[in-house]
Amino acid sequence: MFTRTNKAISALILTGASVWIMTPAVLSAPITSEYPINSLNVVQGGALISYHSVLDEPLVHVKKVLVTAYTSSVDETDDSPTITASGNTTHTGIVASNFLPFGTKVRFPELFGDKVFTIEDRMNKRFQDRMDVWFPTKTEAKRFGLKLTEVEIEI
Repeated sequence: MFTRTNKAISALILTGASVWIMTPAVLSAPITSEYPINSLNVVQGGALISYHSVLDEPLVHVKKVLVTAYTSSVDETDDSPTITASGNTTHTGIVASNFLPFGTKVRFPELFGDKVFTIEDRMNKRFQDRMDVWFPTKTEAKRFGLKLTEVEIEI
C-alpha cells in the first residue's frame, strides 16, 4: 500500500478521507500509495503538512428526520427575523437545525431532489431532533407543513 523512504513510517487511512500519521521523529518524508492522491508530507513529531483526499465525492450520512418550515417573521423567530443565528441574511436554501454545525450541507432528496441546503440557523431549543427549512412566505411554509423524510448530511 505505502512506499516508504529510509525512515520508518506507519500510516492509517480512516474512511478514505481522514488520515492519521504516526511516526518516530521523522524530519520530512513523502508518502505515496496506490490510491489517487498526490502525497502526504509529515514533519518532526508526525505533524501533517499537506493532505489530498482519496475521495472524489464527500461522504454522506443518511438519517430520517422531521422537517418543518419557517419564515422571516417575528412571531416565528425573534426581533431580527431576517438575520440567521449564524449572522447571515435569510435566503432560499437555509435550514435551521440544533444538532448540526453551521455550514453543514444537507439534501432532502424525497422533497427537493438534488437541491443543496446549508445549516445557517437554529430552532427553539426544545427541537433537538428536527430541521426547519426557510421559505419566503407563510403560505409556502404552511403548504409545506411537517414531513418525515430522509436527509443526506455531508460529512
